[in-house]
Amino acid sequence: MRYIRITDVDSVGRLVPGLGATAEVSDNRYLLNDNDILLARSGNTAGKSYMYSATDGPAIFAGYMIRFAFDPEKVNPAFAFIYTQLPVYHLWVQATRRLTGQPNINAEEYRSLTIPIPPDEIQDRIIDQYGAAMGAFKQAAAEAAGLLASIDDYLISELGIDLPPEIENTLANRTFRVSASKLNGWRFDARVHQSDFSLRSNTMDSLSLGQCCFVNPRTSFRGLSDEDGAGFVPMDAISDRLGIVEYLSERSISECVGYTTFRDRDVLWAKITPCMENGKSAVVDNLENGVGFGSTEFYVIRPRSSEVSSDYIHALLRLGRVRQEATRFFTGSSGHQRVDDFFLRKLVIPVPSLDLQANLIEAIRNKRDQAIDLEKKAAAELEAAKREIEAILLGGAA
Repeated sequence: MRYIRITDVDSVGRLVPGLGATAEVSDNRYLLNDNDILLARSGNTAGKSYMYSATDGPAIFAGYMIRFAFDPEKVNPAFAFIYTQLPVYHLWVQATRRLTGQPNINAEEYRSLTIPIPPDEIQDRIIDQYGAAMGAFKQAAAEAAGLLASIDDYLISELGIDLPPEIENTLANRTFRVSASKLNGWRFDARVHQSDFSLRSNTMDSLSLGQCCFVNPRTSFRGLSDEDGAGFVPMDAISDRLGIVEYLSERSISECVGYTTFRDRDVLWAKITPCMENGKSAVVDNLENGVGFGSTEFYVIRPRSSEVSSDYIHALLRLGRVRQEATRFFTGSSGHQRVDDFFLRKLVIPVPSLDLQANLIEAIRNKRDQAIDLEKKAAAELEAAKREIEAILLGGAA
């Protein structure tokens, strides 16, 4: 059965796509019932809420979430959940959570939350209004997801790549031969040699990524002092879904010791699980003094010449199939596995003209920008609906 953690819930109270974590043995105390509402008690997500539906399948919840079951004779649980999505509720969370150490709201404090309960007909109207707004939000989100998903097929088609079929995990496929010459200077473990994956094109020249790019090159801070600023990019700053740096901060160069260093137009590609599989990667730009540093879990990829665009390389490394194949090159213990840089250096990629690279990137950006615009518009409309509902509750509108 599904094991629901707060990381499985998005900012508007929906379960994120995918099965998530599962549990074989459960304690019935944590078994969810229809219309139960879960509230996060600690961390930066304190206050986040989710209402369980039996249609989500059998589930238990993590112990660091608090379950509330509302009496339907007193309040419609769906109305109570909607209240936890309103700005007034989030203001209460900000005022209530303790900021000493880890932000926290305990069960007693949640019980002290006062919820205005209008007559049943107004509760029903609010539920219908919010449901319509959420329906439009979900539709826009689905359209945006479709645009982003279409990027892979578009890129593969335009480059004339015939991807090899995915290998099924059967006994026959786990038994294979490899020549001794292929082991020279290469890894010996079986999964690496199970598939001869590449992005080789049928219509244009192809080279290994190591021939086109430096992997983990040195970054010079020549001409800068320890007091000068540099960009700082932690793993959290990169959107796995959009492949962009969502925020940049600045630190002094004296703080860069022990971090991964890079410069403007470098590609950052997460090497650790699950960040790599999720797509944590981006081209960095507009760094303070043109240089930066960040998580040690980034590989830095830098084109060797102006004949290859950083944005083009980034688009290839974001392909879902590339990330899937990279898992065969994991090293390390479970939960802390990292992709061996051999995968990047040996990956064969098409090298089209700069004009074609630019056209491909422009088309990809257009798709991404359309997706972002759809989501922004839907989010604004949902927020407007929340404000209208809040006015009904707090302003006495009928």
